Amino acid sequence: MNTVPTYIGVDGCRGGWVAAVQRGAVVSVEVHATFGGLLAVYSGAVRVGVDMPIGLPHAGYPKRECEQLARDKLRRRASSVFSPPCRAAANALSVGEARDLNRRELGSSLSVQAWNICQKIAEVDRALLAAPALAKKVFEAHPEVCFWALANSQPMAHRKSTQEGKQKRAALLSQWLPQAAELREEAMRSFKRSVLQEDDVLDALVVLLTARADAAELRYLPEESVLDECGLPMRMAYWQPG
Repeated sequence: MNTVPTYIGVDGCRGGWVAAVQRGAVVSVEVHATFGGLLAVYSGAVRVGVDMPIGLPHAGYPKRECEQLARDKLRRRASSVFSPPCRAAANALSVGEARDLNRRELGSSLSVQAWNICQKIAEVDRALLAAPALAKKVFEAHPEVCFWALANSQPMAHRKSTQEGKQKRAALLSQWLPQAAELREEAMRSFKRSVLQEDDVLDALVVLLTARADAAELRYLPEESVLDECGLPMRMAYWQPG
């Protein structure tokens, strides 16, 4: 019996993880409480893209190259790219502890933006370390880099939190995913704002476009994979239509 190929774009949200799931030609938007639970539900997925750092900096490689490459491309949207914590800091119990551990390991502190998603970074990290084979199909993607690629290598003019920014991103998505507007509206009706925000849905959908692309069409920052101390790749994937 043939199984329907499944591709998933994932973003962190207030309720856990929002997943844009494509099974065959059908796309849906779902929310899962945990990343591990999402992977268990879709264990047969072909490819899963997630807007979360995979492969973390360490003493021997304190700054990931992919962040600087992404900032160079995004220019006015460069502030959307922040440096992730080392593994110990990602698992810290307080921001003070995380900053101390990061300074000790990497020689630098930790931004509040990075601290705010440390638990999610650690959640993804634990899932991949527990099952290393997942790293062959679970990859990191930064939504602003993905939108940059779709927009002919031009960064978005407006922040994603603004109404103009949301509209521009939604219009761009609809060129390759005609049902994007309907999916966004349905998700906004189905989930409370305490669970899911509109920009979370847009981010998950653009990561889905990368996840479902032909493997030969995927591009990476950097082009050559650099592994962290646990063997996870430190790179961001994106798809740029030909």
